[in-house]
Amino acid sequence: MYKKKKRLDVIKAFLYSIASYQIENGKRTILEQAISTSFKADPDLVKIVLKYTELKQLSAGGSSLLSTILLSDTLIDTDPLHVVPVLPVISDTATLKDHYSSIRLLNKLLPLISSFKLSLEEIKWYFKNNKNLGWFEWDSIPYKSGGSPADFDKYMAFIAMLDLAKQFPPVINPADAEDPISF
Repeated sequence: MYKKKKRLDVIKAFLYSIASYQIENGKRTILEQAISTSFKADPDLVKIVLKYTELKQLSAGGSSLLSTILLSDTLIDTDPLHVVPVLPVISDTATLKDHYSSIRLLNKLLPLISSFKLSLEEIKWYFKNNKNLGWFEWDSIPYKSGGSPADFDKYMAFIAMLDLAKQFPPVINPADAEDPISF
């Protein structure tokens, strides 16, 4: 009897983890589709933006990824005792301030990134590396009045660097662009 209960517990834990994964994956897919449709943005760009963009001025201080904020269960009634879910009060209070700020940032950020006309691979690379290189960070732009302004010098240096990158595209063999390295 003990072994049977233990097996059932293992199966239950396994199925619970699969269900949790499917729910999270479904929420992420729905969020990406909703943002892509609402802002008329490329779905692959939306995936990259949600993965790397930080909201740097949270209402409680600090920063958090947009995907973490927008996928949180803050607006969902998760109390199993409620037969009918209790709807959240929608207002610009502390509970929704970060969600509202995230949407405002997306409203400014997606057109800005699209204006650079970069490939998705380049966009992903810049999101990953701009902070460490001390370059302009896309998610540092102001998205509300009274927000901290972006560093204009970093922006201009980033534009100049993008211009150089277009003039001198990467080659396989930097020593001789006409003769790629082969092994």
